[in-house]
Amino acid sequence: MLLNGARISFVFVSLFLLHSIYAVPDDFAQYLPDMSPEMDTSLSEEEKKQTNAFIPGQPNDFIGNLPKEEKEEESFLFSDEGHKELVEPGTERESLSATGYTLPGTYDHRETIIQPVDSDIYSRIKDEGTENYSFVYLYDTYVIDDRNNSFTKTYESGPDTFRSGFFHLTYDDFLWGSGSFKAGYNLGLGVGYYQGYGVFASNSRSSTRFKLFMVPIDLGLAISAFRSNYLSLNLAGGASVMAVNQNRDDRDREDSDKDIRQLSPGFYGSAKLKLSINALYPSLSFEMFKAYNVTNSYVTLDLRYHNYSSFADQFTVSGASFGLGLSFDYY
Repeated sequence: MLLNGARISFVFVSLFLLHSIYAVPDDFAQYLPDMSPEMDTSLSEEEKKQTNAFIPGQPNDFIGNLPKEEKEEESFLFSDEGHKELVEPGTERESLSATGYTLPGTYDHRETIIQPVDSDIYSRIKDEGTENYSFVYLYDTYVIDDRNNSFTKTYESGPDTFRSGFFHLTYDDFLWGSGSFKAGYNLGLGVGYYQGYGVFASNSRSSTRFKLFMVPIDLGLAISAFRSNYLSLNLAGGASVMAVNQNRDDRDREDSDKDIRQLSPGFYGSAKLKLSINALYPSLSFEMFKAYNVTNSYVTLDLRYHNYSSFADQFTVSGASFGLGLSFDYY
């Protein structure tokens, strides 16, 4: 009996569910704003656009269909400055953009982000350096005069003589002026090396080897002038002192004449004609400035004159010499 009752209940429930699935009562309909149950649901596409809930950019979008008292409520967005500003509904693109959405194709016709070209960077920083370092090699054409011409016999006329030339390191610190004209002070340090064999009074050559070092030290005025895009000129001059040390290999260390040292005051003048490497290769400008604060770099043609005539052994070092080097302006 219970089994028959359960079967009857199961059949009844199944019929009820089947009926519910296939039933489509009118009360299940969902009506959008501005619609009523009596409206004709068989509208054309154009008519649907005039009555739907929200189509971005359409004349009668959701905002347009609000009652008057709701329309008067302000619609705000946060601007870049952080305060609210009133925005009016516009086109579909404007409506989507207002939500923070980036539309496809937004950047299709936008110009590339502007970046300064290498030549612009060079033009802006090329004259901004306040310090200069130069490394120069000078071919030795100086004249050394002594009483009995022993220097020439020892270091110049023999078959095994050697003259290295002079290596100079100079530093300019520009304290006044800017751009194409600057002035400051100059410091310089150089070294030259000579080697040869002694000569007897009979002019026969001995086996004694002599080595001579000359070290000029400069302090003077520095001027940077006549600057152009590719060329500039640095001038320097002032007081100088030269230290010399002569060594011979036929004496013991404790012998007083093993090394002979002398000192003489003097003066110097120099001119550097500089060709800008950065102007020829502007791409170097930013990299060198970023890494080392170098505003310009040069190949230099250097001309130097000096005179020292107060050595104890009454010899004179004087004359002009020229050479090539590298120079760097720093900021």
